[in-house]
Amino acid sequence: MEVVAGQNGTNTPIATAPWSRPRARVMLFTDSFIHGGTERQLVETLRLLDRSKYDLQVGCLKRRGPFLADVQTLGIPVTEFPITSLANRSTFLWMRKLVHFLREEKIDLVHSFDYYTNLFAIPAARWAGVPVVIASRRNLAHNRSRFERAALGGACRLADGIVANSRVAAGVATGGTDADSAKVAVIYNAINPGDFRTAAYNPELRTELNLPVTAMIVGVLAALRPEKGHRTFLRAAAQVAAGWNQPRRELRFVLVGEGPEQMALQILARELGISDRLIFAGDRRNVADWLGALNVVVSPSDAESLPNAVLEAMASARPVVATRVGGVPEIVEEGVTGLLVPPGDSAAMAAAILNLVSNEGLCRRMGAAGRARIEQDFRPERAKERLELFYDRLLRKKRPTARILQIGNYPPPVCGWALHTQLVHYDLLARGADSQVLDIGPSRRITGRECLPVLGGFDYAKKLVAHRLRGFTFHAHVNADSWKGYALALSAVLLGRLTGKPPVLTFHAGPNQMYFPRERGFWRHAFRLLFAA
Repeated sequence: MEVVAGQNGTNTPIATAPWSRPRARVMLFTDSFIHGGTERQLVETLRLLDRSKYDLQVGCLKRRGPFLADVQTLGIPVTEFPITSLANRSTFLWMRKLVHFLREEKIDLVHSFDYYTNLFAIPAARWAGVPVVIASRRNLAHNRSRFERAALGGACRLADGIVANSRVAAGVATGGTDADSAKVAVIYNAINPGDFRTAAYNPELRTELNLPVTAMIVGVLAALRPEKGHRTFLRAAAQVAAGWNQPRRELRFVLVGEGPEQMALQILARELGISDRLIFAGDRRNVADWLGALNVVVSPSDAESLPNAVLEAMASARPVVATRVGGVPEIVEEGVTGLLVPPGDSAAMAAAILNLVSNEGLCRRMGAAGRARIEQDFRPERAKERLELFYDRLLRKKRPTARILQIGNYPPPVCGWALHTQLVHYDLLARGADSQVLDIGPSRRITGRECLPVLGGFDYAKKLVAHRLRGFTFHAHVNADSWKGYALALSAVLLGRLTGKPPVLTFHAGPNQMYFPRERGFWRHAFRLLFAA
């Protein structure tokens, strides 16, 4: 047993030299590198992750798309596993190749980013014995069949953790309960405010579109797919055009994106009589420039988890009209950063758009509030911090440098004993240890903190034994002013000794030194027994 002594809570941490730990070998999986929100977030994640801590690789099912060049520019190797369908017999062969690859490369963590890679990479990673496997829930799977949703749920249950980009997606991942809440990390999409212009209103792009600089432009940035709600938007646009009462100022609508709905939308625009006001801009990578050309951004989707287009519009200081679906209310505050309308309700959408295009002062206020929200809550640094904490926590549990259970006071209340326990806990975490704290102080019954509560003597004994069975070494803190702390520390020290894992004991003298040191009597012998154990 190692004894670390100090006085009045001024002990130094038990470890002063950091443990050396090799970089964790991490593989992120994506379906492809097409111009989509998930793919954009993959590239942003690769840019953010600390390369001194993680040795990064990328796996994909289709090695194509504009974002592939971005990944290659980062110098990160990309390996393709070209399955064409999860139902093909060849998929099993490719899964075996992936298993062999993961073992050969000694991958420590696999993180899949979408539906298909959840179903392909997670079972393979489990088969290969990868220590940490993480799934993603970046949409609500609303357009999947019951069988597909069940398969996705099964893959997520195989994973050690799930990254969700909204609280709603996290709720779907856990079945609407908090039972697996520790398994799920809500990490909002990262947006760098510096990438978006806030000035009004990109005259260069308006000139390219042959539009006056003073034109009022309302736009949607989304793939032209049925669930994105473009038909609702066009019907709303027709109503806005009918109610537009500023003949000296042109009103235009822009759809940025490509997809299977384009022809149907062109036909609908002709039927509604707004073809002359509508521009199909196609797929564009310079999203920030296009947002800078718009006055109002609309998100008419029937279902979303956390739409990038809304975040990017807010980063560009543009007011948003969005459907009240999925995680959208988590980012758009009604009447502050934008206006929310029911999905599929073209009349409500038209009224909201007219409200904004008729009041430029309101547009500016909402745009500024949206920009402030992005700068506060969605900066890349916040996403990086949360994701790395999630990675590190799971790696510590599966591949820790050590497993340490500290037994002692933990804040609140703040005192020397409690602060020392907390500082040692943080230091152990930073060194890659699976560190946990069993709080035996005044706040021991309070749950929901970063330490384990103790609900009574039996609960303490049960948790002590459970952690010892999981291979934890005990680090007991004992205070000369607490006879209960002495008894609890002694039980931990004896259990550690009896099971062949000598504990660490930190002695805190306390301000009064009520029970120790003593020259004679019971407490002298009691503490001699504790130190001798």
